[in-house]
Amino acid sequence: MSTIEGAESATDTPRKTLLLIHGSGQKPAQDIVLRLWLDAMKQGLARDYPDTHLDDADVSLVYYADLTAARSDEIYDPVLDVADRENTLARLAEFGSSKKFRRVHYDSLPGKSSLKEFLADIGAPISNVLGLGRQRIAHVLPELVAYWDNERNYGTQIRQRLHSVLAPALARGDDIMLISHCIGCVFAYDVFCELNHSSQDAAVGKVRNWVTLGAPLADDYVRSRLGKAADSSATTTYPSVLVNWFNIAAEDDFVCHDETMANDFSAMLKNHVISRIDDFSIYNLALRFGRSNPHNSIGYLIHPRLIKLLSDWLK
Repeated sequence: MSTIEGAESATDTPRKTLLLIHGSGQKPAQDIVLRLWLDAMKQGLARDYPDTHLDDADVSLVYYADLTAARSDEIYDPVLDVADRENTLARLAEFGSSKKFRRVHYDSLPGKSSLKEFLADIGAPISNVLGLGRQRIAHVLPELVAYWDNERNYGTQIRQRLHSVLAPALARGDDIMLISHCIGCVFAYDVFCELNHSSQDAAVGKVRNWVTLGAPLADDYVRSRLGKAADSSATTTYPSVLVNWFNIAAEDDFVCHDETMANDFSAMLKNHVISRIDDFSIYNLALRFGRSNPHNSIGYLIHPRLIKLLSDWLK
């Protein structure tokens, strides 16, 4: 894990710890992913809140793309991939105003399509009724099925990597914001549940803000597997280490075809294990290789909605 050390406060104010978890697919090297994520957020802050600085927080990236690459036979060109990611960020950084992220701007993107999300909306309930939920997820997010099956200790290693930075931050009583993208949201949820049951990690503190980006958590089949990573027969549980949950879902992002969390996880509010679950719908203006990519992490990270949440926390 890469870490940017922030200046230690001379007061008793809790240390601000920002944890990041990337999503599915092969990725560039760890230092490059961290740089791109930080640059996207810094560009957004400079655009909307120039007096707020990300360097005031300790930042760690939970990186597991090396595990993904080890089990993939997909041809991957890291030079081209990094260049396109950098082009994506450079283009979005040129938007000098938060007003540039509206629907009218999204509708003008090349390759924009609602088809994948439409098919996901229709296919998800049908596949679940037919008992084909796992097959559907395996087609869309094969890494998630490998995680559930713990192939080559894949799932255990991912959770250990998050646990190794989250548990100490909780024990110190840090002011924690955790931002997760795509299936990284599933991994985070499972670690939260594991912390519920670990006497060694009894919560001294809590995660003040959890921000989920393009999360598949509300999908009926995915939700049925949450909190069961180590035991598929376990009873679904709700994590109790969270204070606020902010979910951001982009229009046409098929991974989060069920865009809202507050209704699906209302039991967390009813049982008083969380204070707040807010859903936000956005337009992700990222392009990848010249075409609209509403699931893109950089497009989420530089968006005014995420930047507002980040700025509020940093202040």
